[in-house]
Amino acid sequence: MTIDQDSWPEFVYRFVEHYKWEPQHLGPSTADFYRKIRSQEVPLNFLFNILLYALPPRTSRSLLAITGAIPAVGPLLRVINSNDTSFTQADVQLESEHERIFVELKIRARTGIEQAQKYAMLHTALAADDLTRMDPFLLYVTEREFVRHWSPATDAPADGFALASRLENGELSEKLSKNREVRKLESRYRSLCGRLRIGFTTWQKLGDRLARPVTDASGIAQGLIDGFLSDLNHRKLWKPAA
Repeated sequence: MTIDQDSWPEFVYRFVEHYKWEPQHLGPSTADFYRKIRSQEVPLNFLFNILLYALPPRTSRSLLAITGAIPAVGPLLRVINSNDTSFTQADVQLESEHERIFVELKIRARTGIEQAQKYAMLHTALAADDLTRMDPFLLYVTEREFVRHWSPATDAPADGFALASRLENGELSEKLSKNREVRKLESRYRSLCGRLRIGFTTWQKLGDRLARPVTDASGIAQGLIDGFLSDLNHRKLWKPAA
């Protein structure tokens, strides 16, 4: 029997696998583990992916549309269990019949041009196997406004169009330029960056959108929404309206 690699159980197994390969994140005791898991990015990535599996299709699209990059109305989005490459793996990957969306989730960590280049290169690698042309998107969800997570802080892009232009016209990072897989893709990478739409939002804004009533949500979906908002609140990433 063939296993659906994009099903939510496979995503759970992959999350558990993370701790097999990086047991240092477990901590010396159960108490340490629970303290760490409620503050690290990887468990939050996992929770957000599971939430997207359960959300009504219109809700997941309208949620991501607050980044300003993707249309609020469009075809069904499905969660993809993103494959690892020699240069990066998406925190979140969703696809429709003609769209491919990567989402980078941040808590306190910084980001910069190399990480954006990695995502654009991942789009390029996957596009090589597409039977039909996919519109590429890159979305960031951050604790503070995006420019405050950018490194160097003095060189933050003004908006998604400015960042896409840098990707299209700038030099690859030294580390990426030495990667054999990347070198094979570089000529197509420039063309893809010219089509890449990039958007930003914060956990507070995302939580505010999730907190609105969802008329077509099942009881299970609403329970997952409430639990996710509770976790964001515990992490001090979202504060409900007074």
